[in-house]
Amino acid sequence: MRRFRIPLAVAMTAVGYLGFAFAAITHPTAFWAEAWSTGNVVVLAVAVLGAIYSQGGSKVFWGGFAILGGAFFALNIFPAKPLHLVLRGPAQRYYNTLSHDPASTEEFVWVSRGRGHERWRLDPSYPGDRKGMYRASHERNGSVANGMFPATALKPLGFDEYSLLCHLMLAPVFGLAGGVVARIFAGRPQVNEPTVDPHVDEPLGNPSR
Repeated sequence: MRRFRIPLAVAMTAVGYLGFAFAAITHPTAFWAEAWSTGNVVVLAVAVLGAIYSQGGSKVFWGGFAILGGAFFALNIFPAKPLHLVLRGPAQRYYNTLSHDPASTEEFVWVSRGRGHERWRLDPSYPGDRKGMYRASHERNGSVANGMFPATALKPLGFDEYSLLCHLMLAPVFGLAGGVVARIFAGRPQVNEPTVDPHVDEPLGNPSR
């Protein structure tokens, strides 16, 4: 029996993908959100080109990748109110555990207050004290509220942005699954066997005899 082996290039790609995904989930920033959005667009564009210009099984794979990966990407990007998919619950629970120590150059942070999250402006003149508290202000109903918050209450992104980031990580995975399923549905290419016209008699024996 032939042993199953994973190509080295595939293994290295998977490890790199998981590493970037873990870094983005545990230390979310606006850069990671923009990077994953851009990466999805590039990968889907390559998949469309592959579906158009490649041949054989590769054409089928890239077509399935573009359809399923593109559909999942569109469901999370284009609707005014994205669907609440199964990943939203785990993303919410992990988001609540995040803490953030803002840099002195940051202007805004998200503050977790109960079950809600609000965008507050940091006071650059007082970035933090010895207890790790940060002063921020928030304009509400024409008045300005001020508060001191620990790093555990601060988030670098709003929850909607964080949830979108988590879902965008799955778009290439759905695309890969779509390509594999498309190959299974397409099956193996059929080999055209030569046809024999039944109305043409084959010569019998050697005519020279």
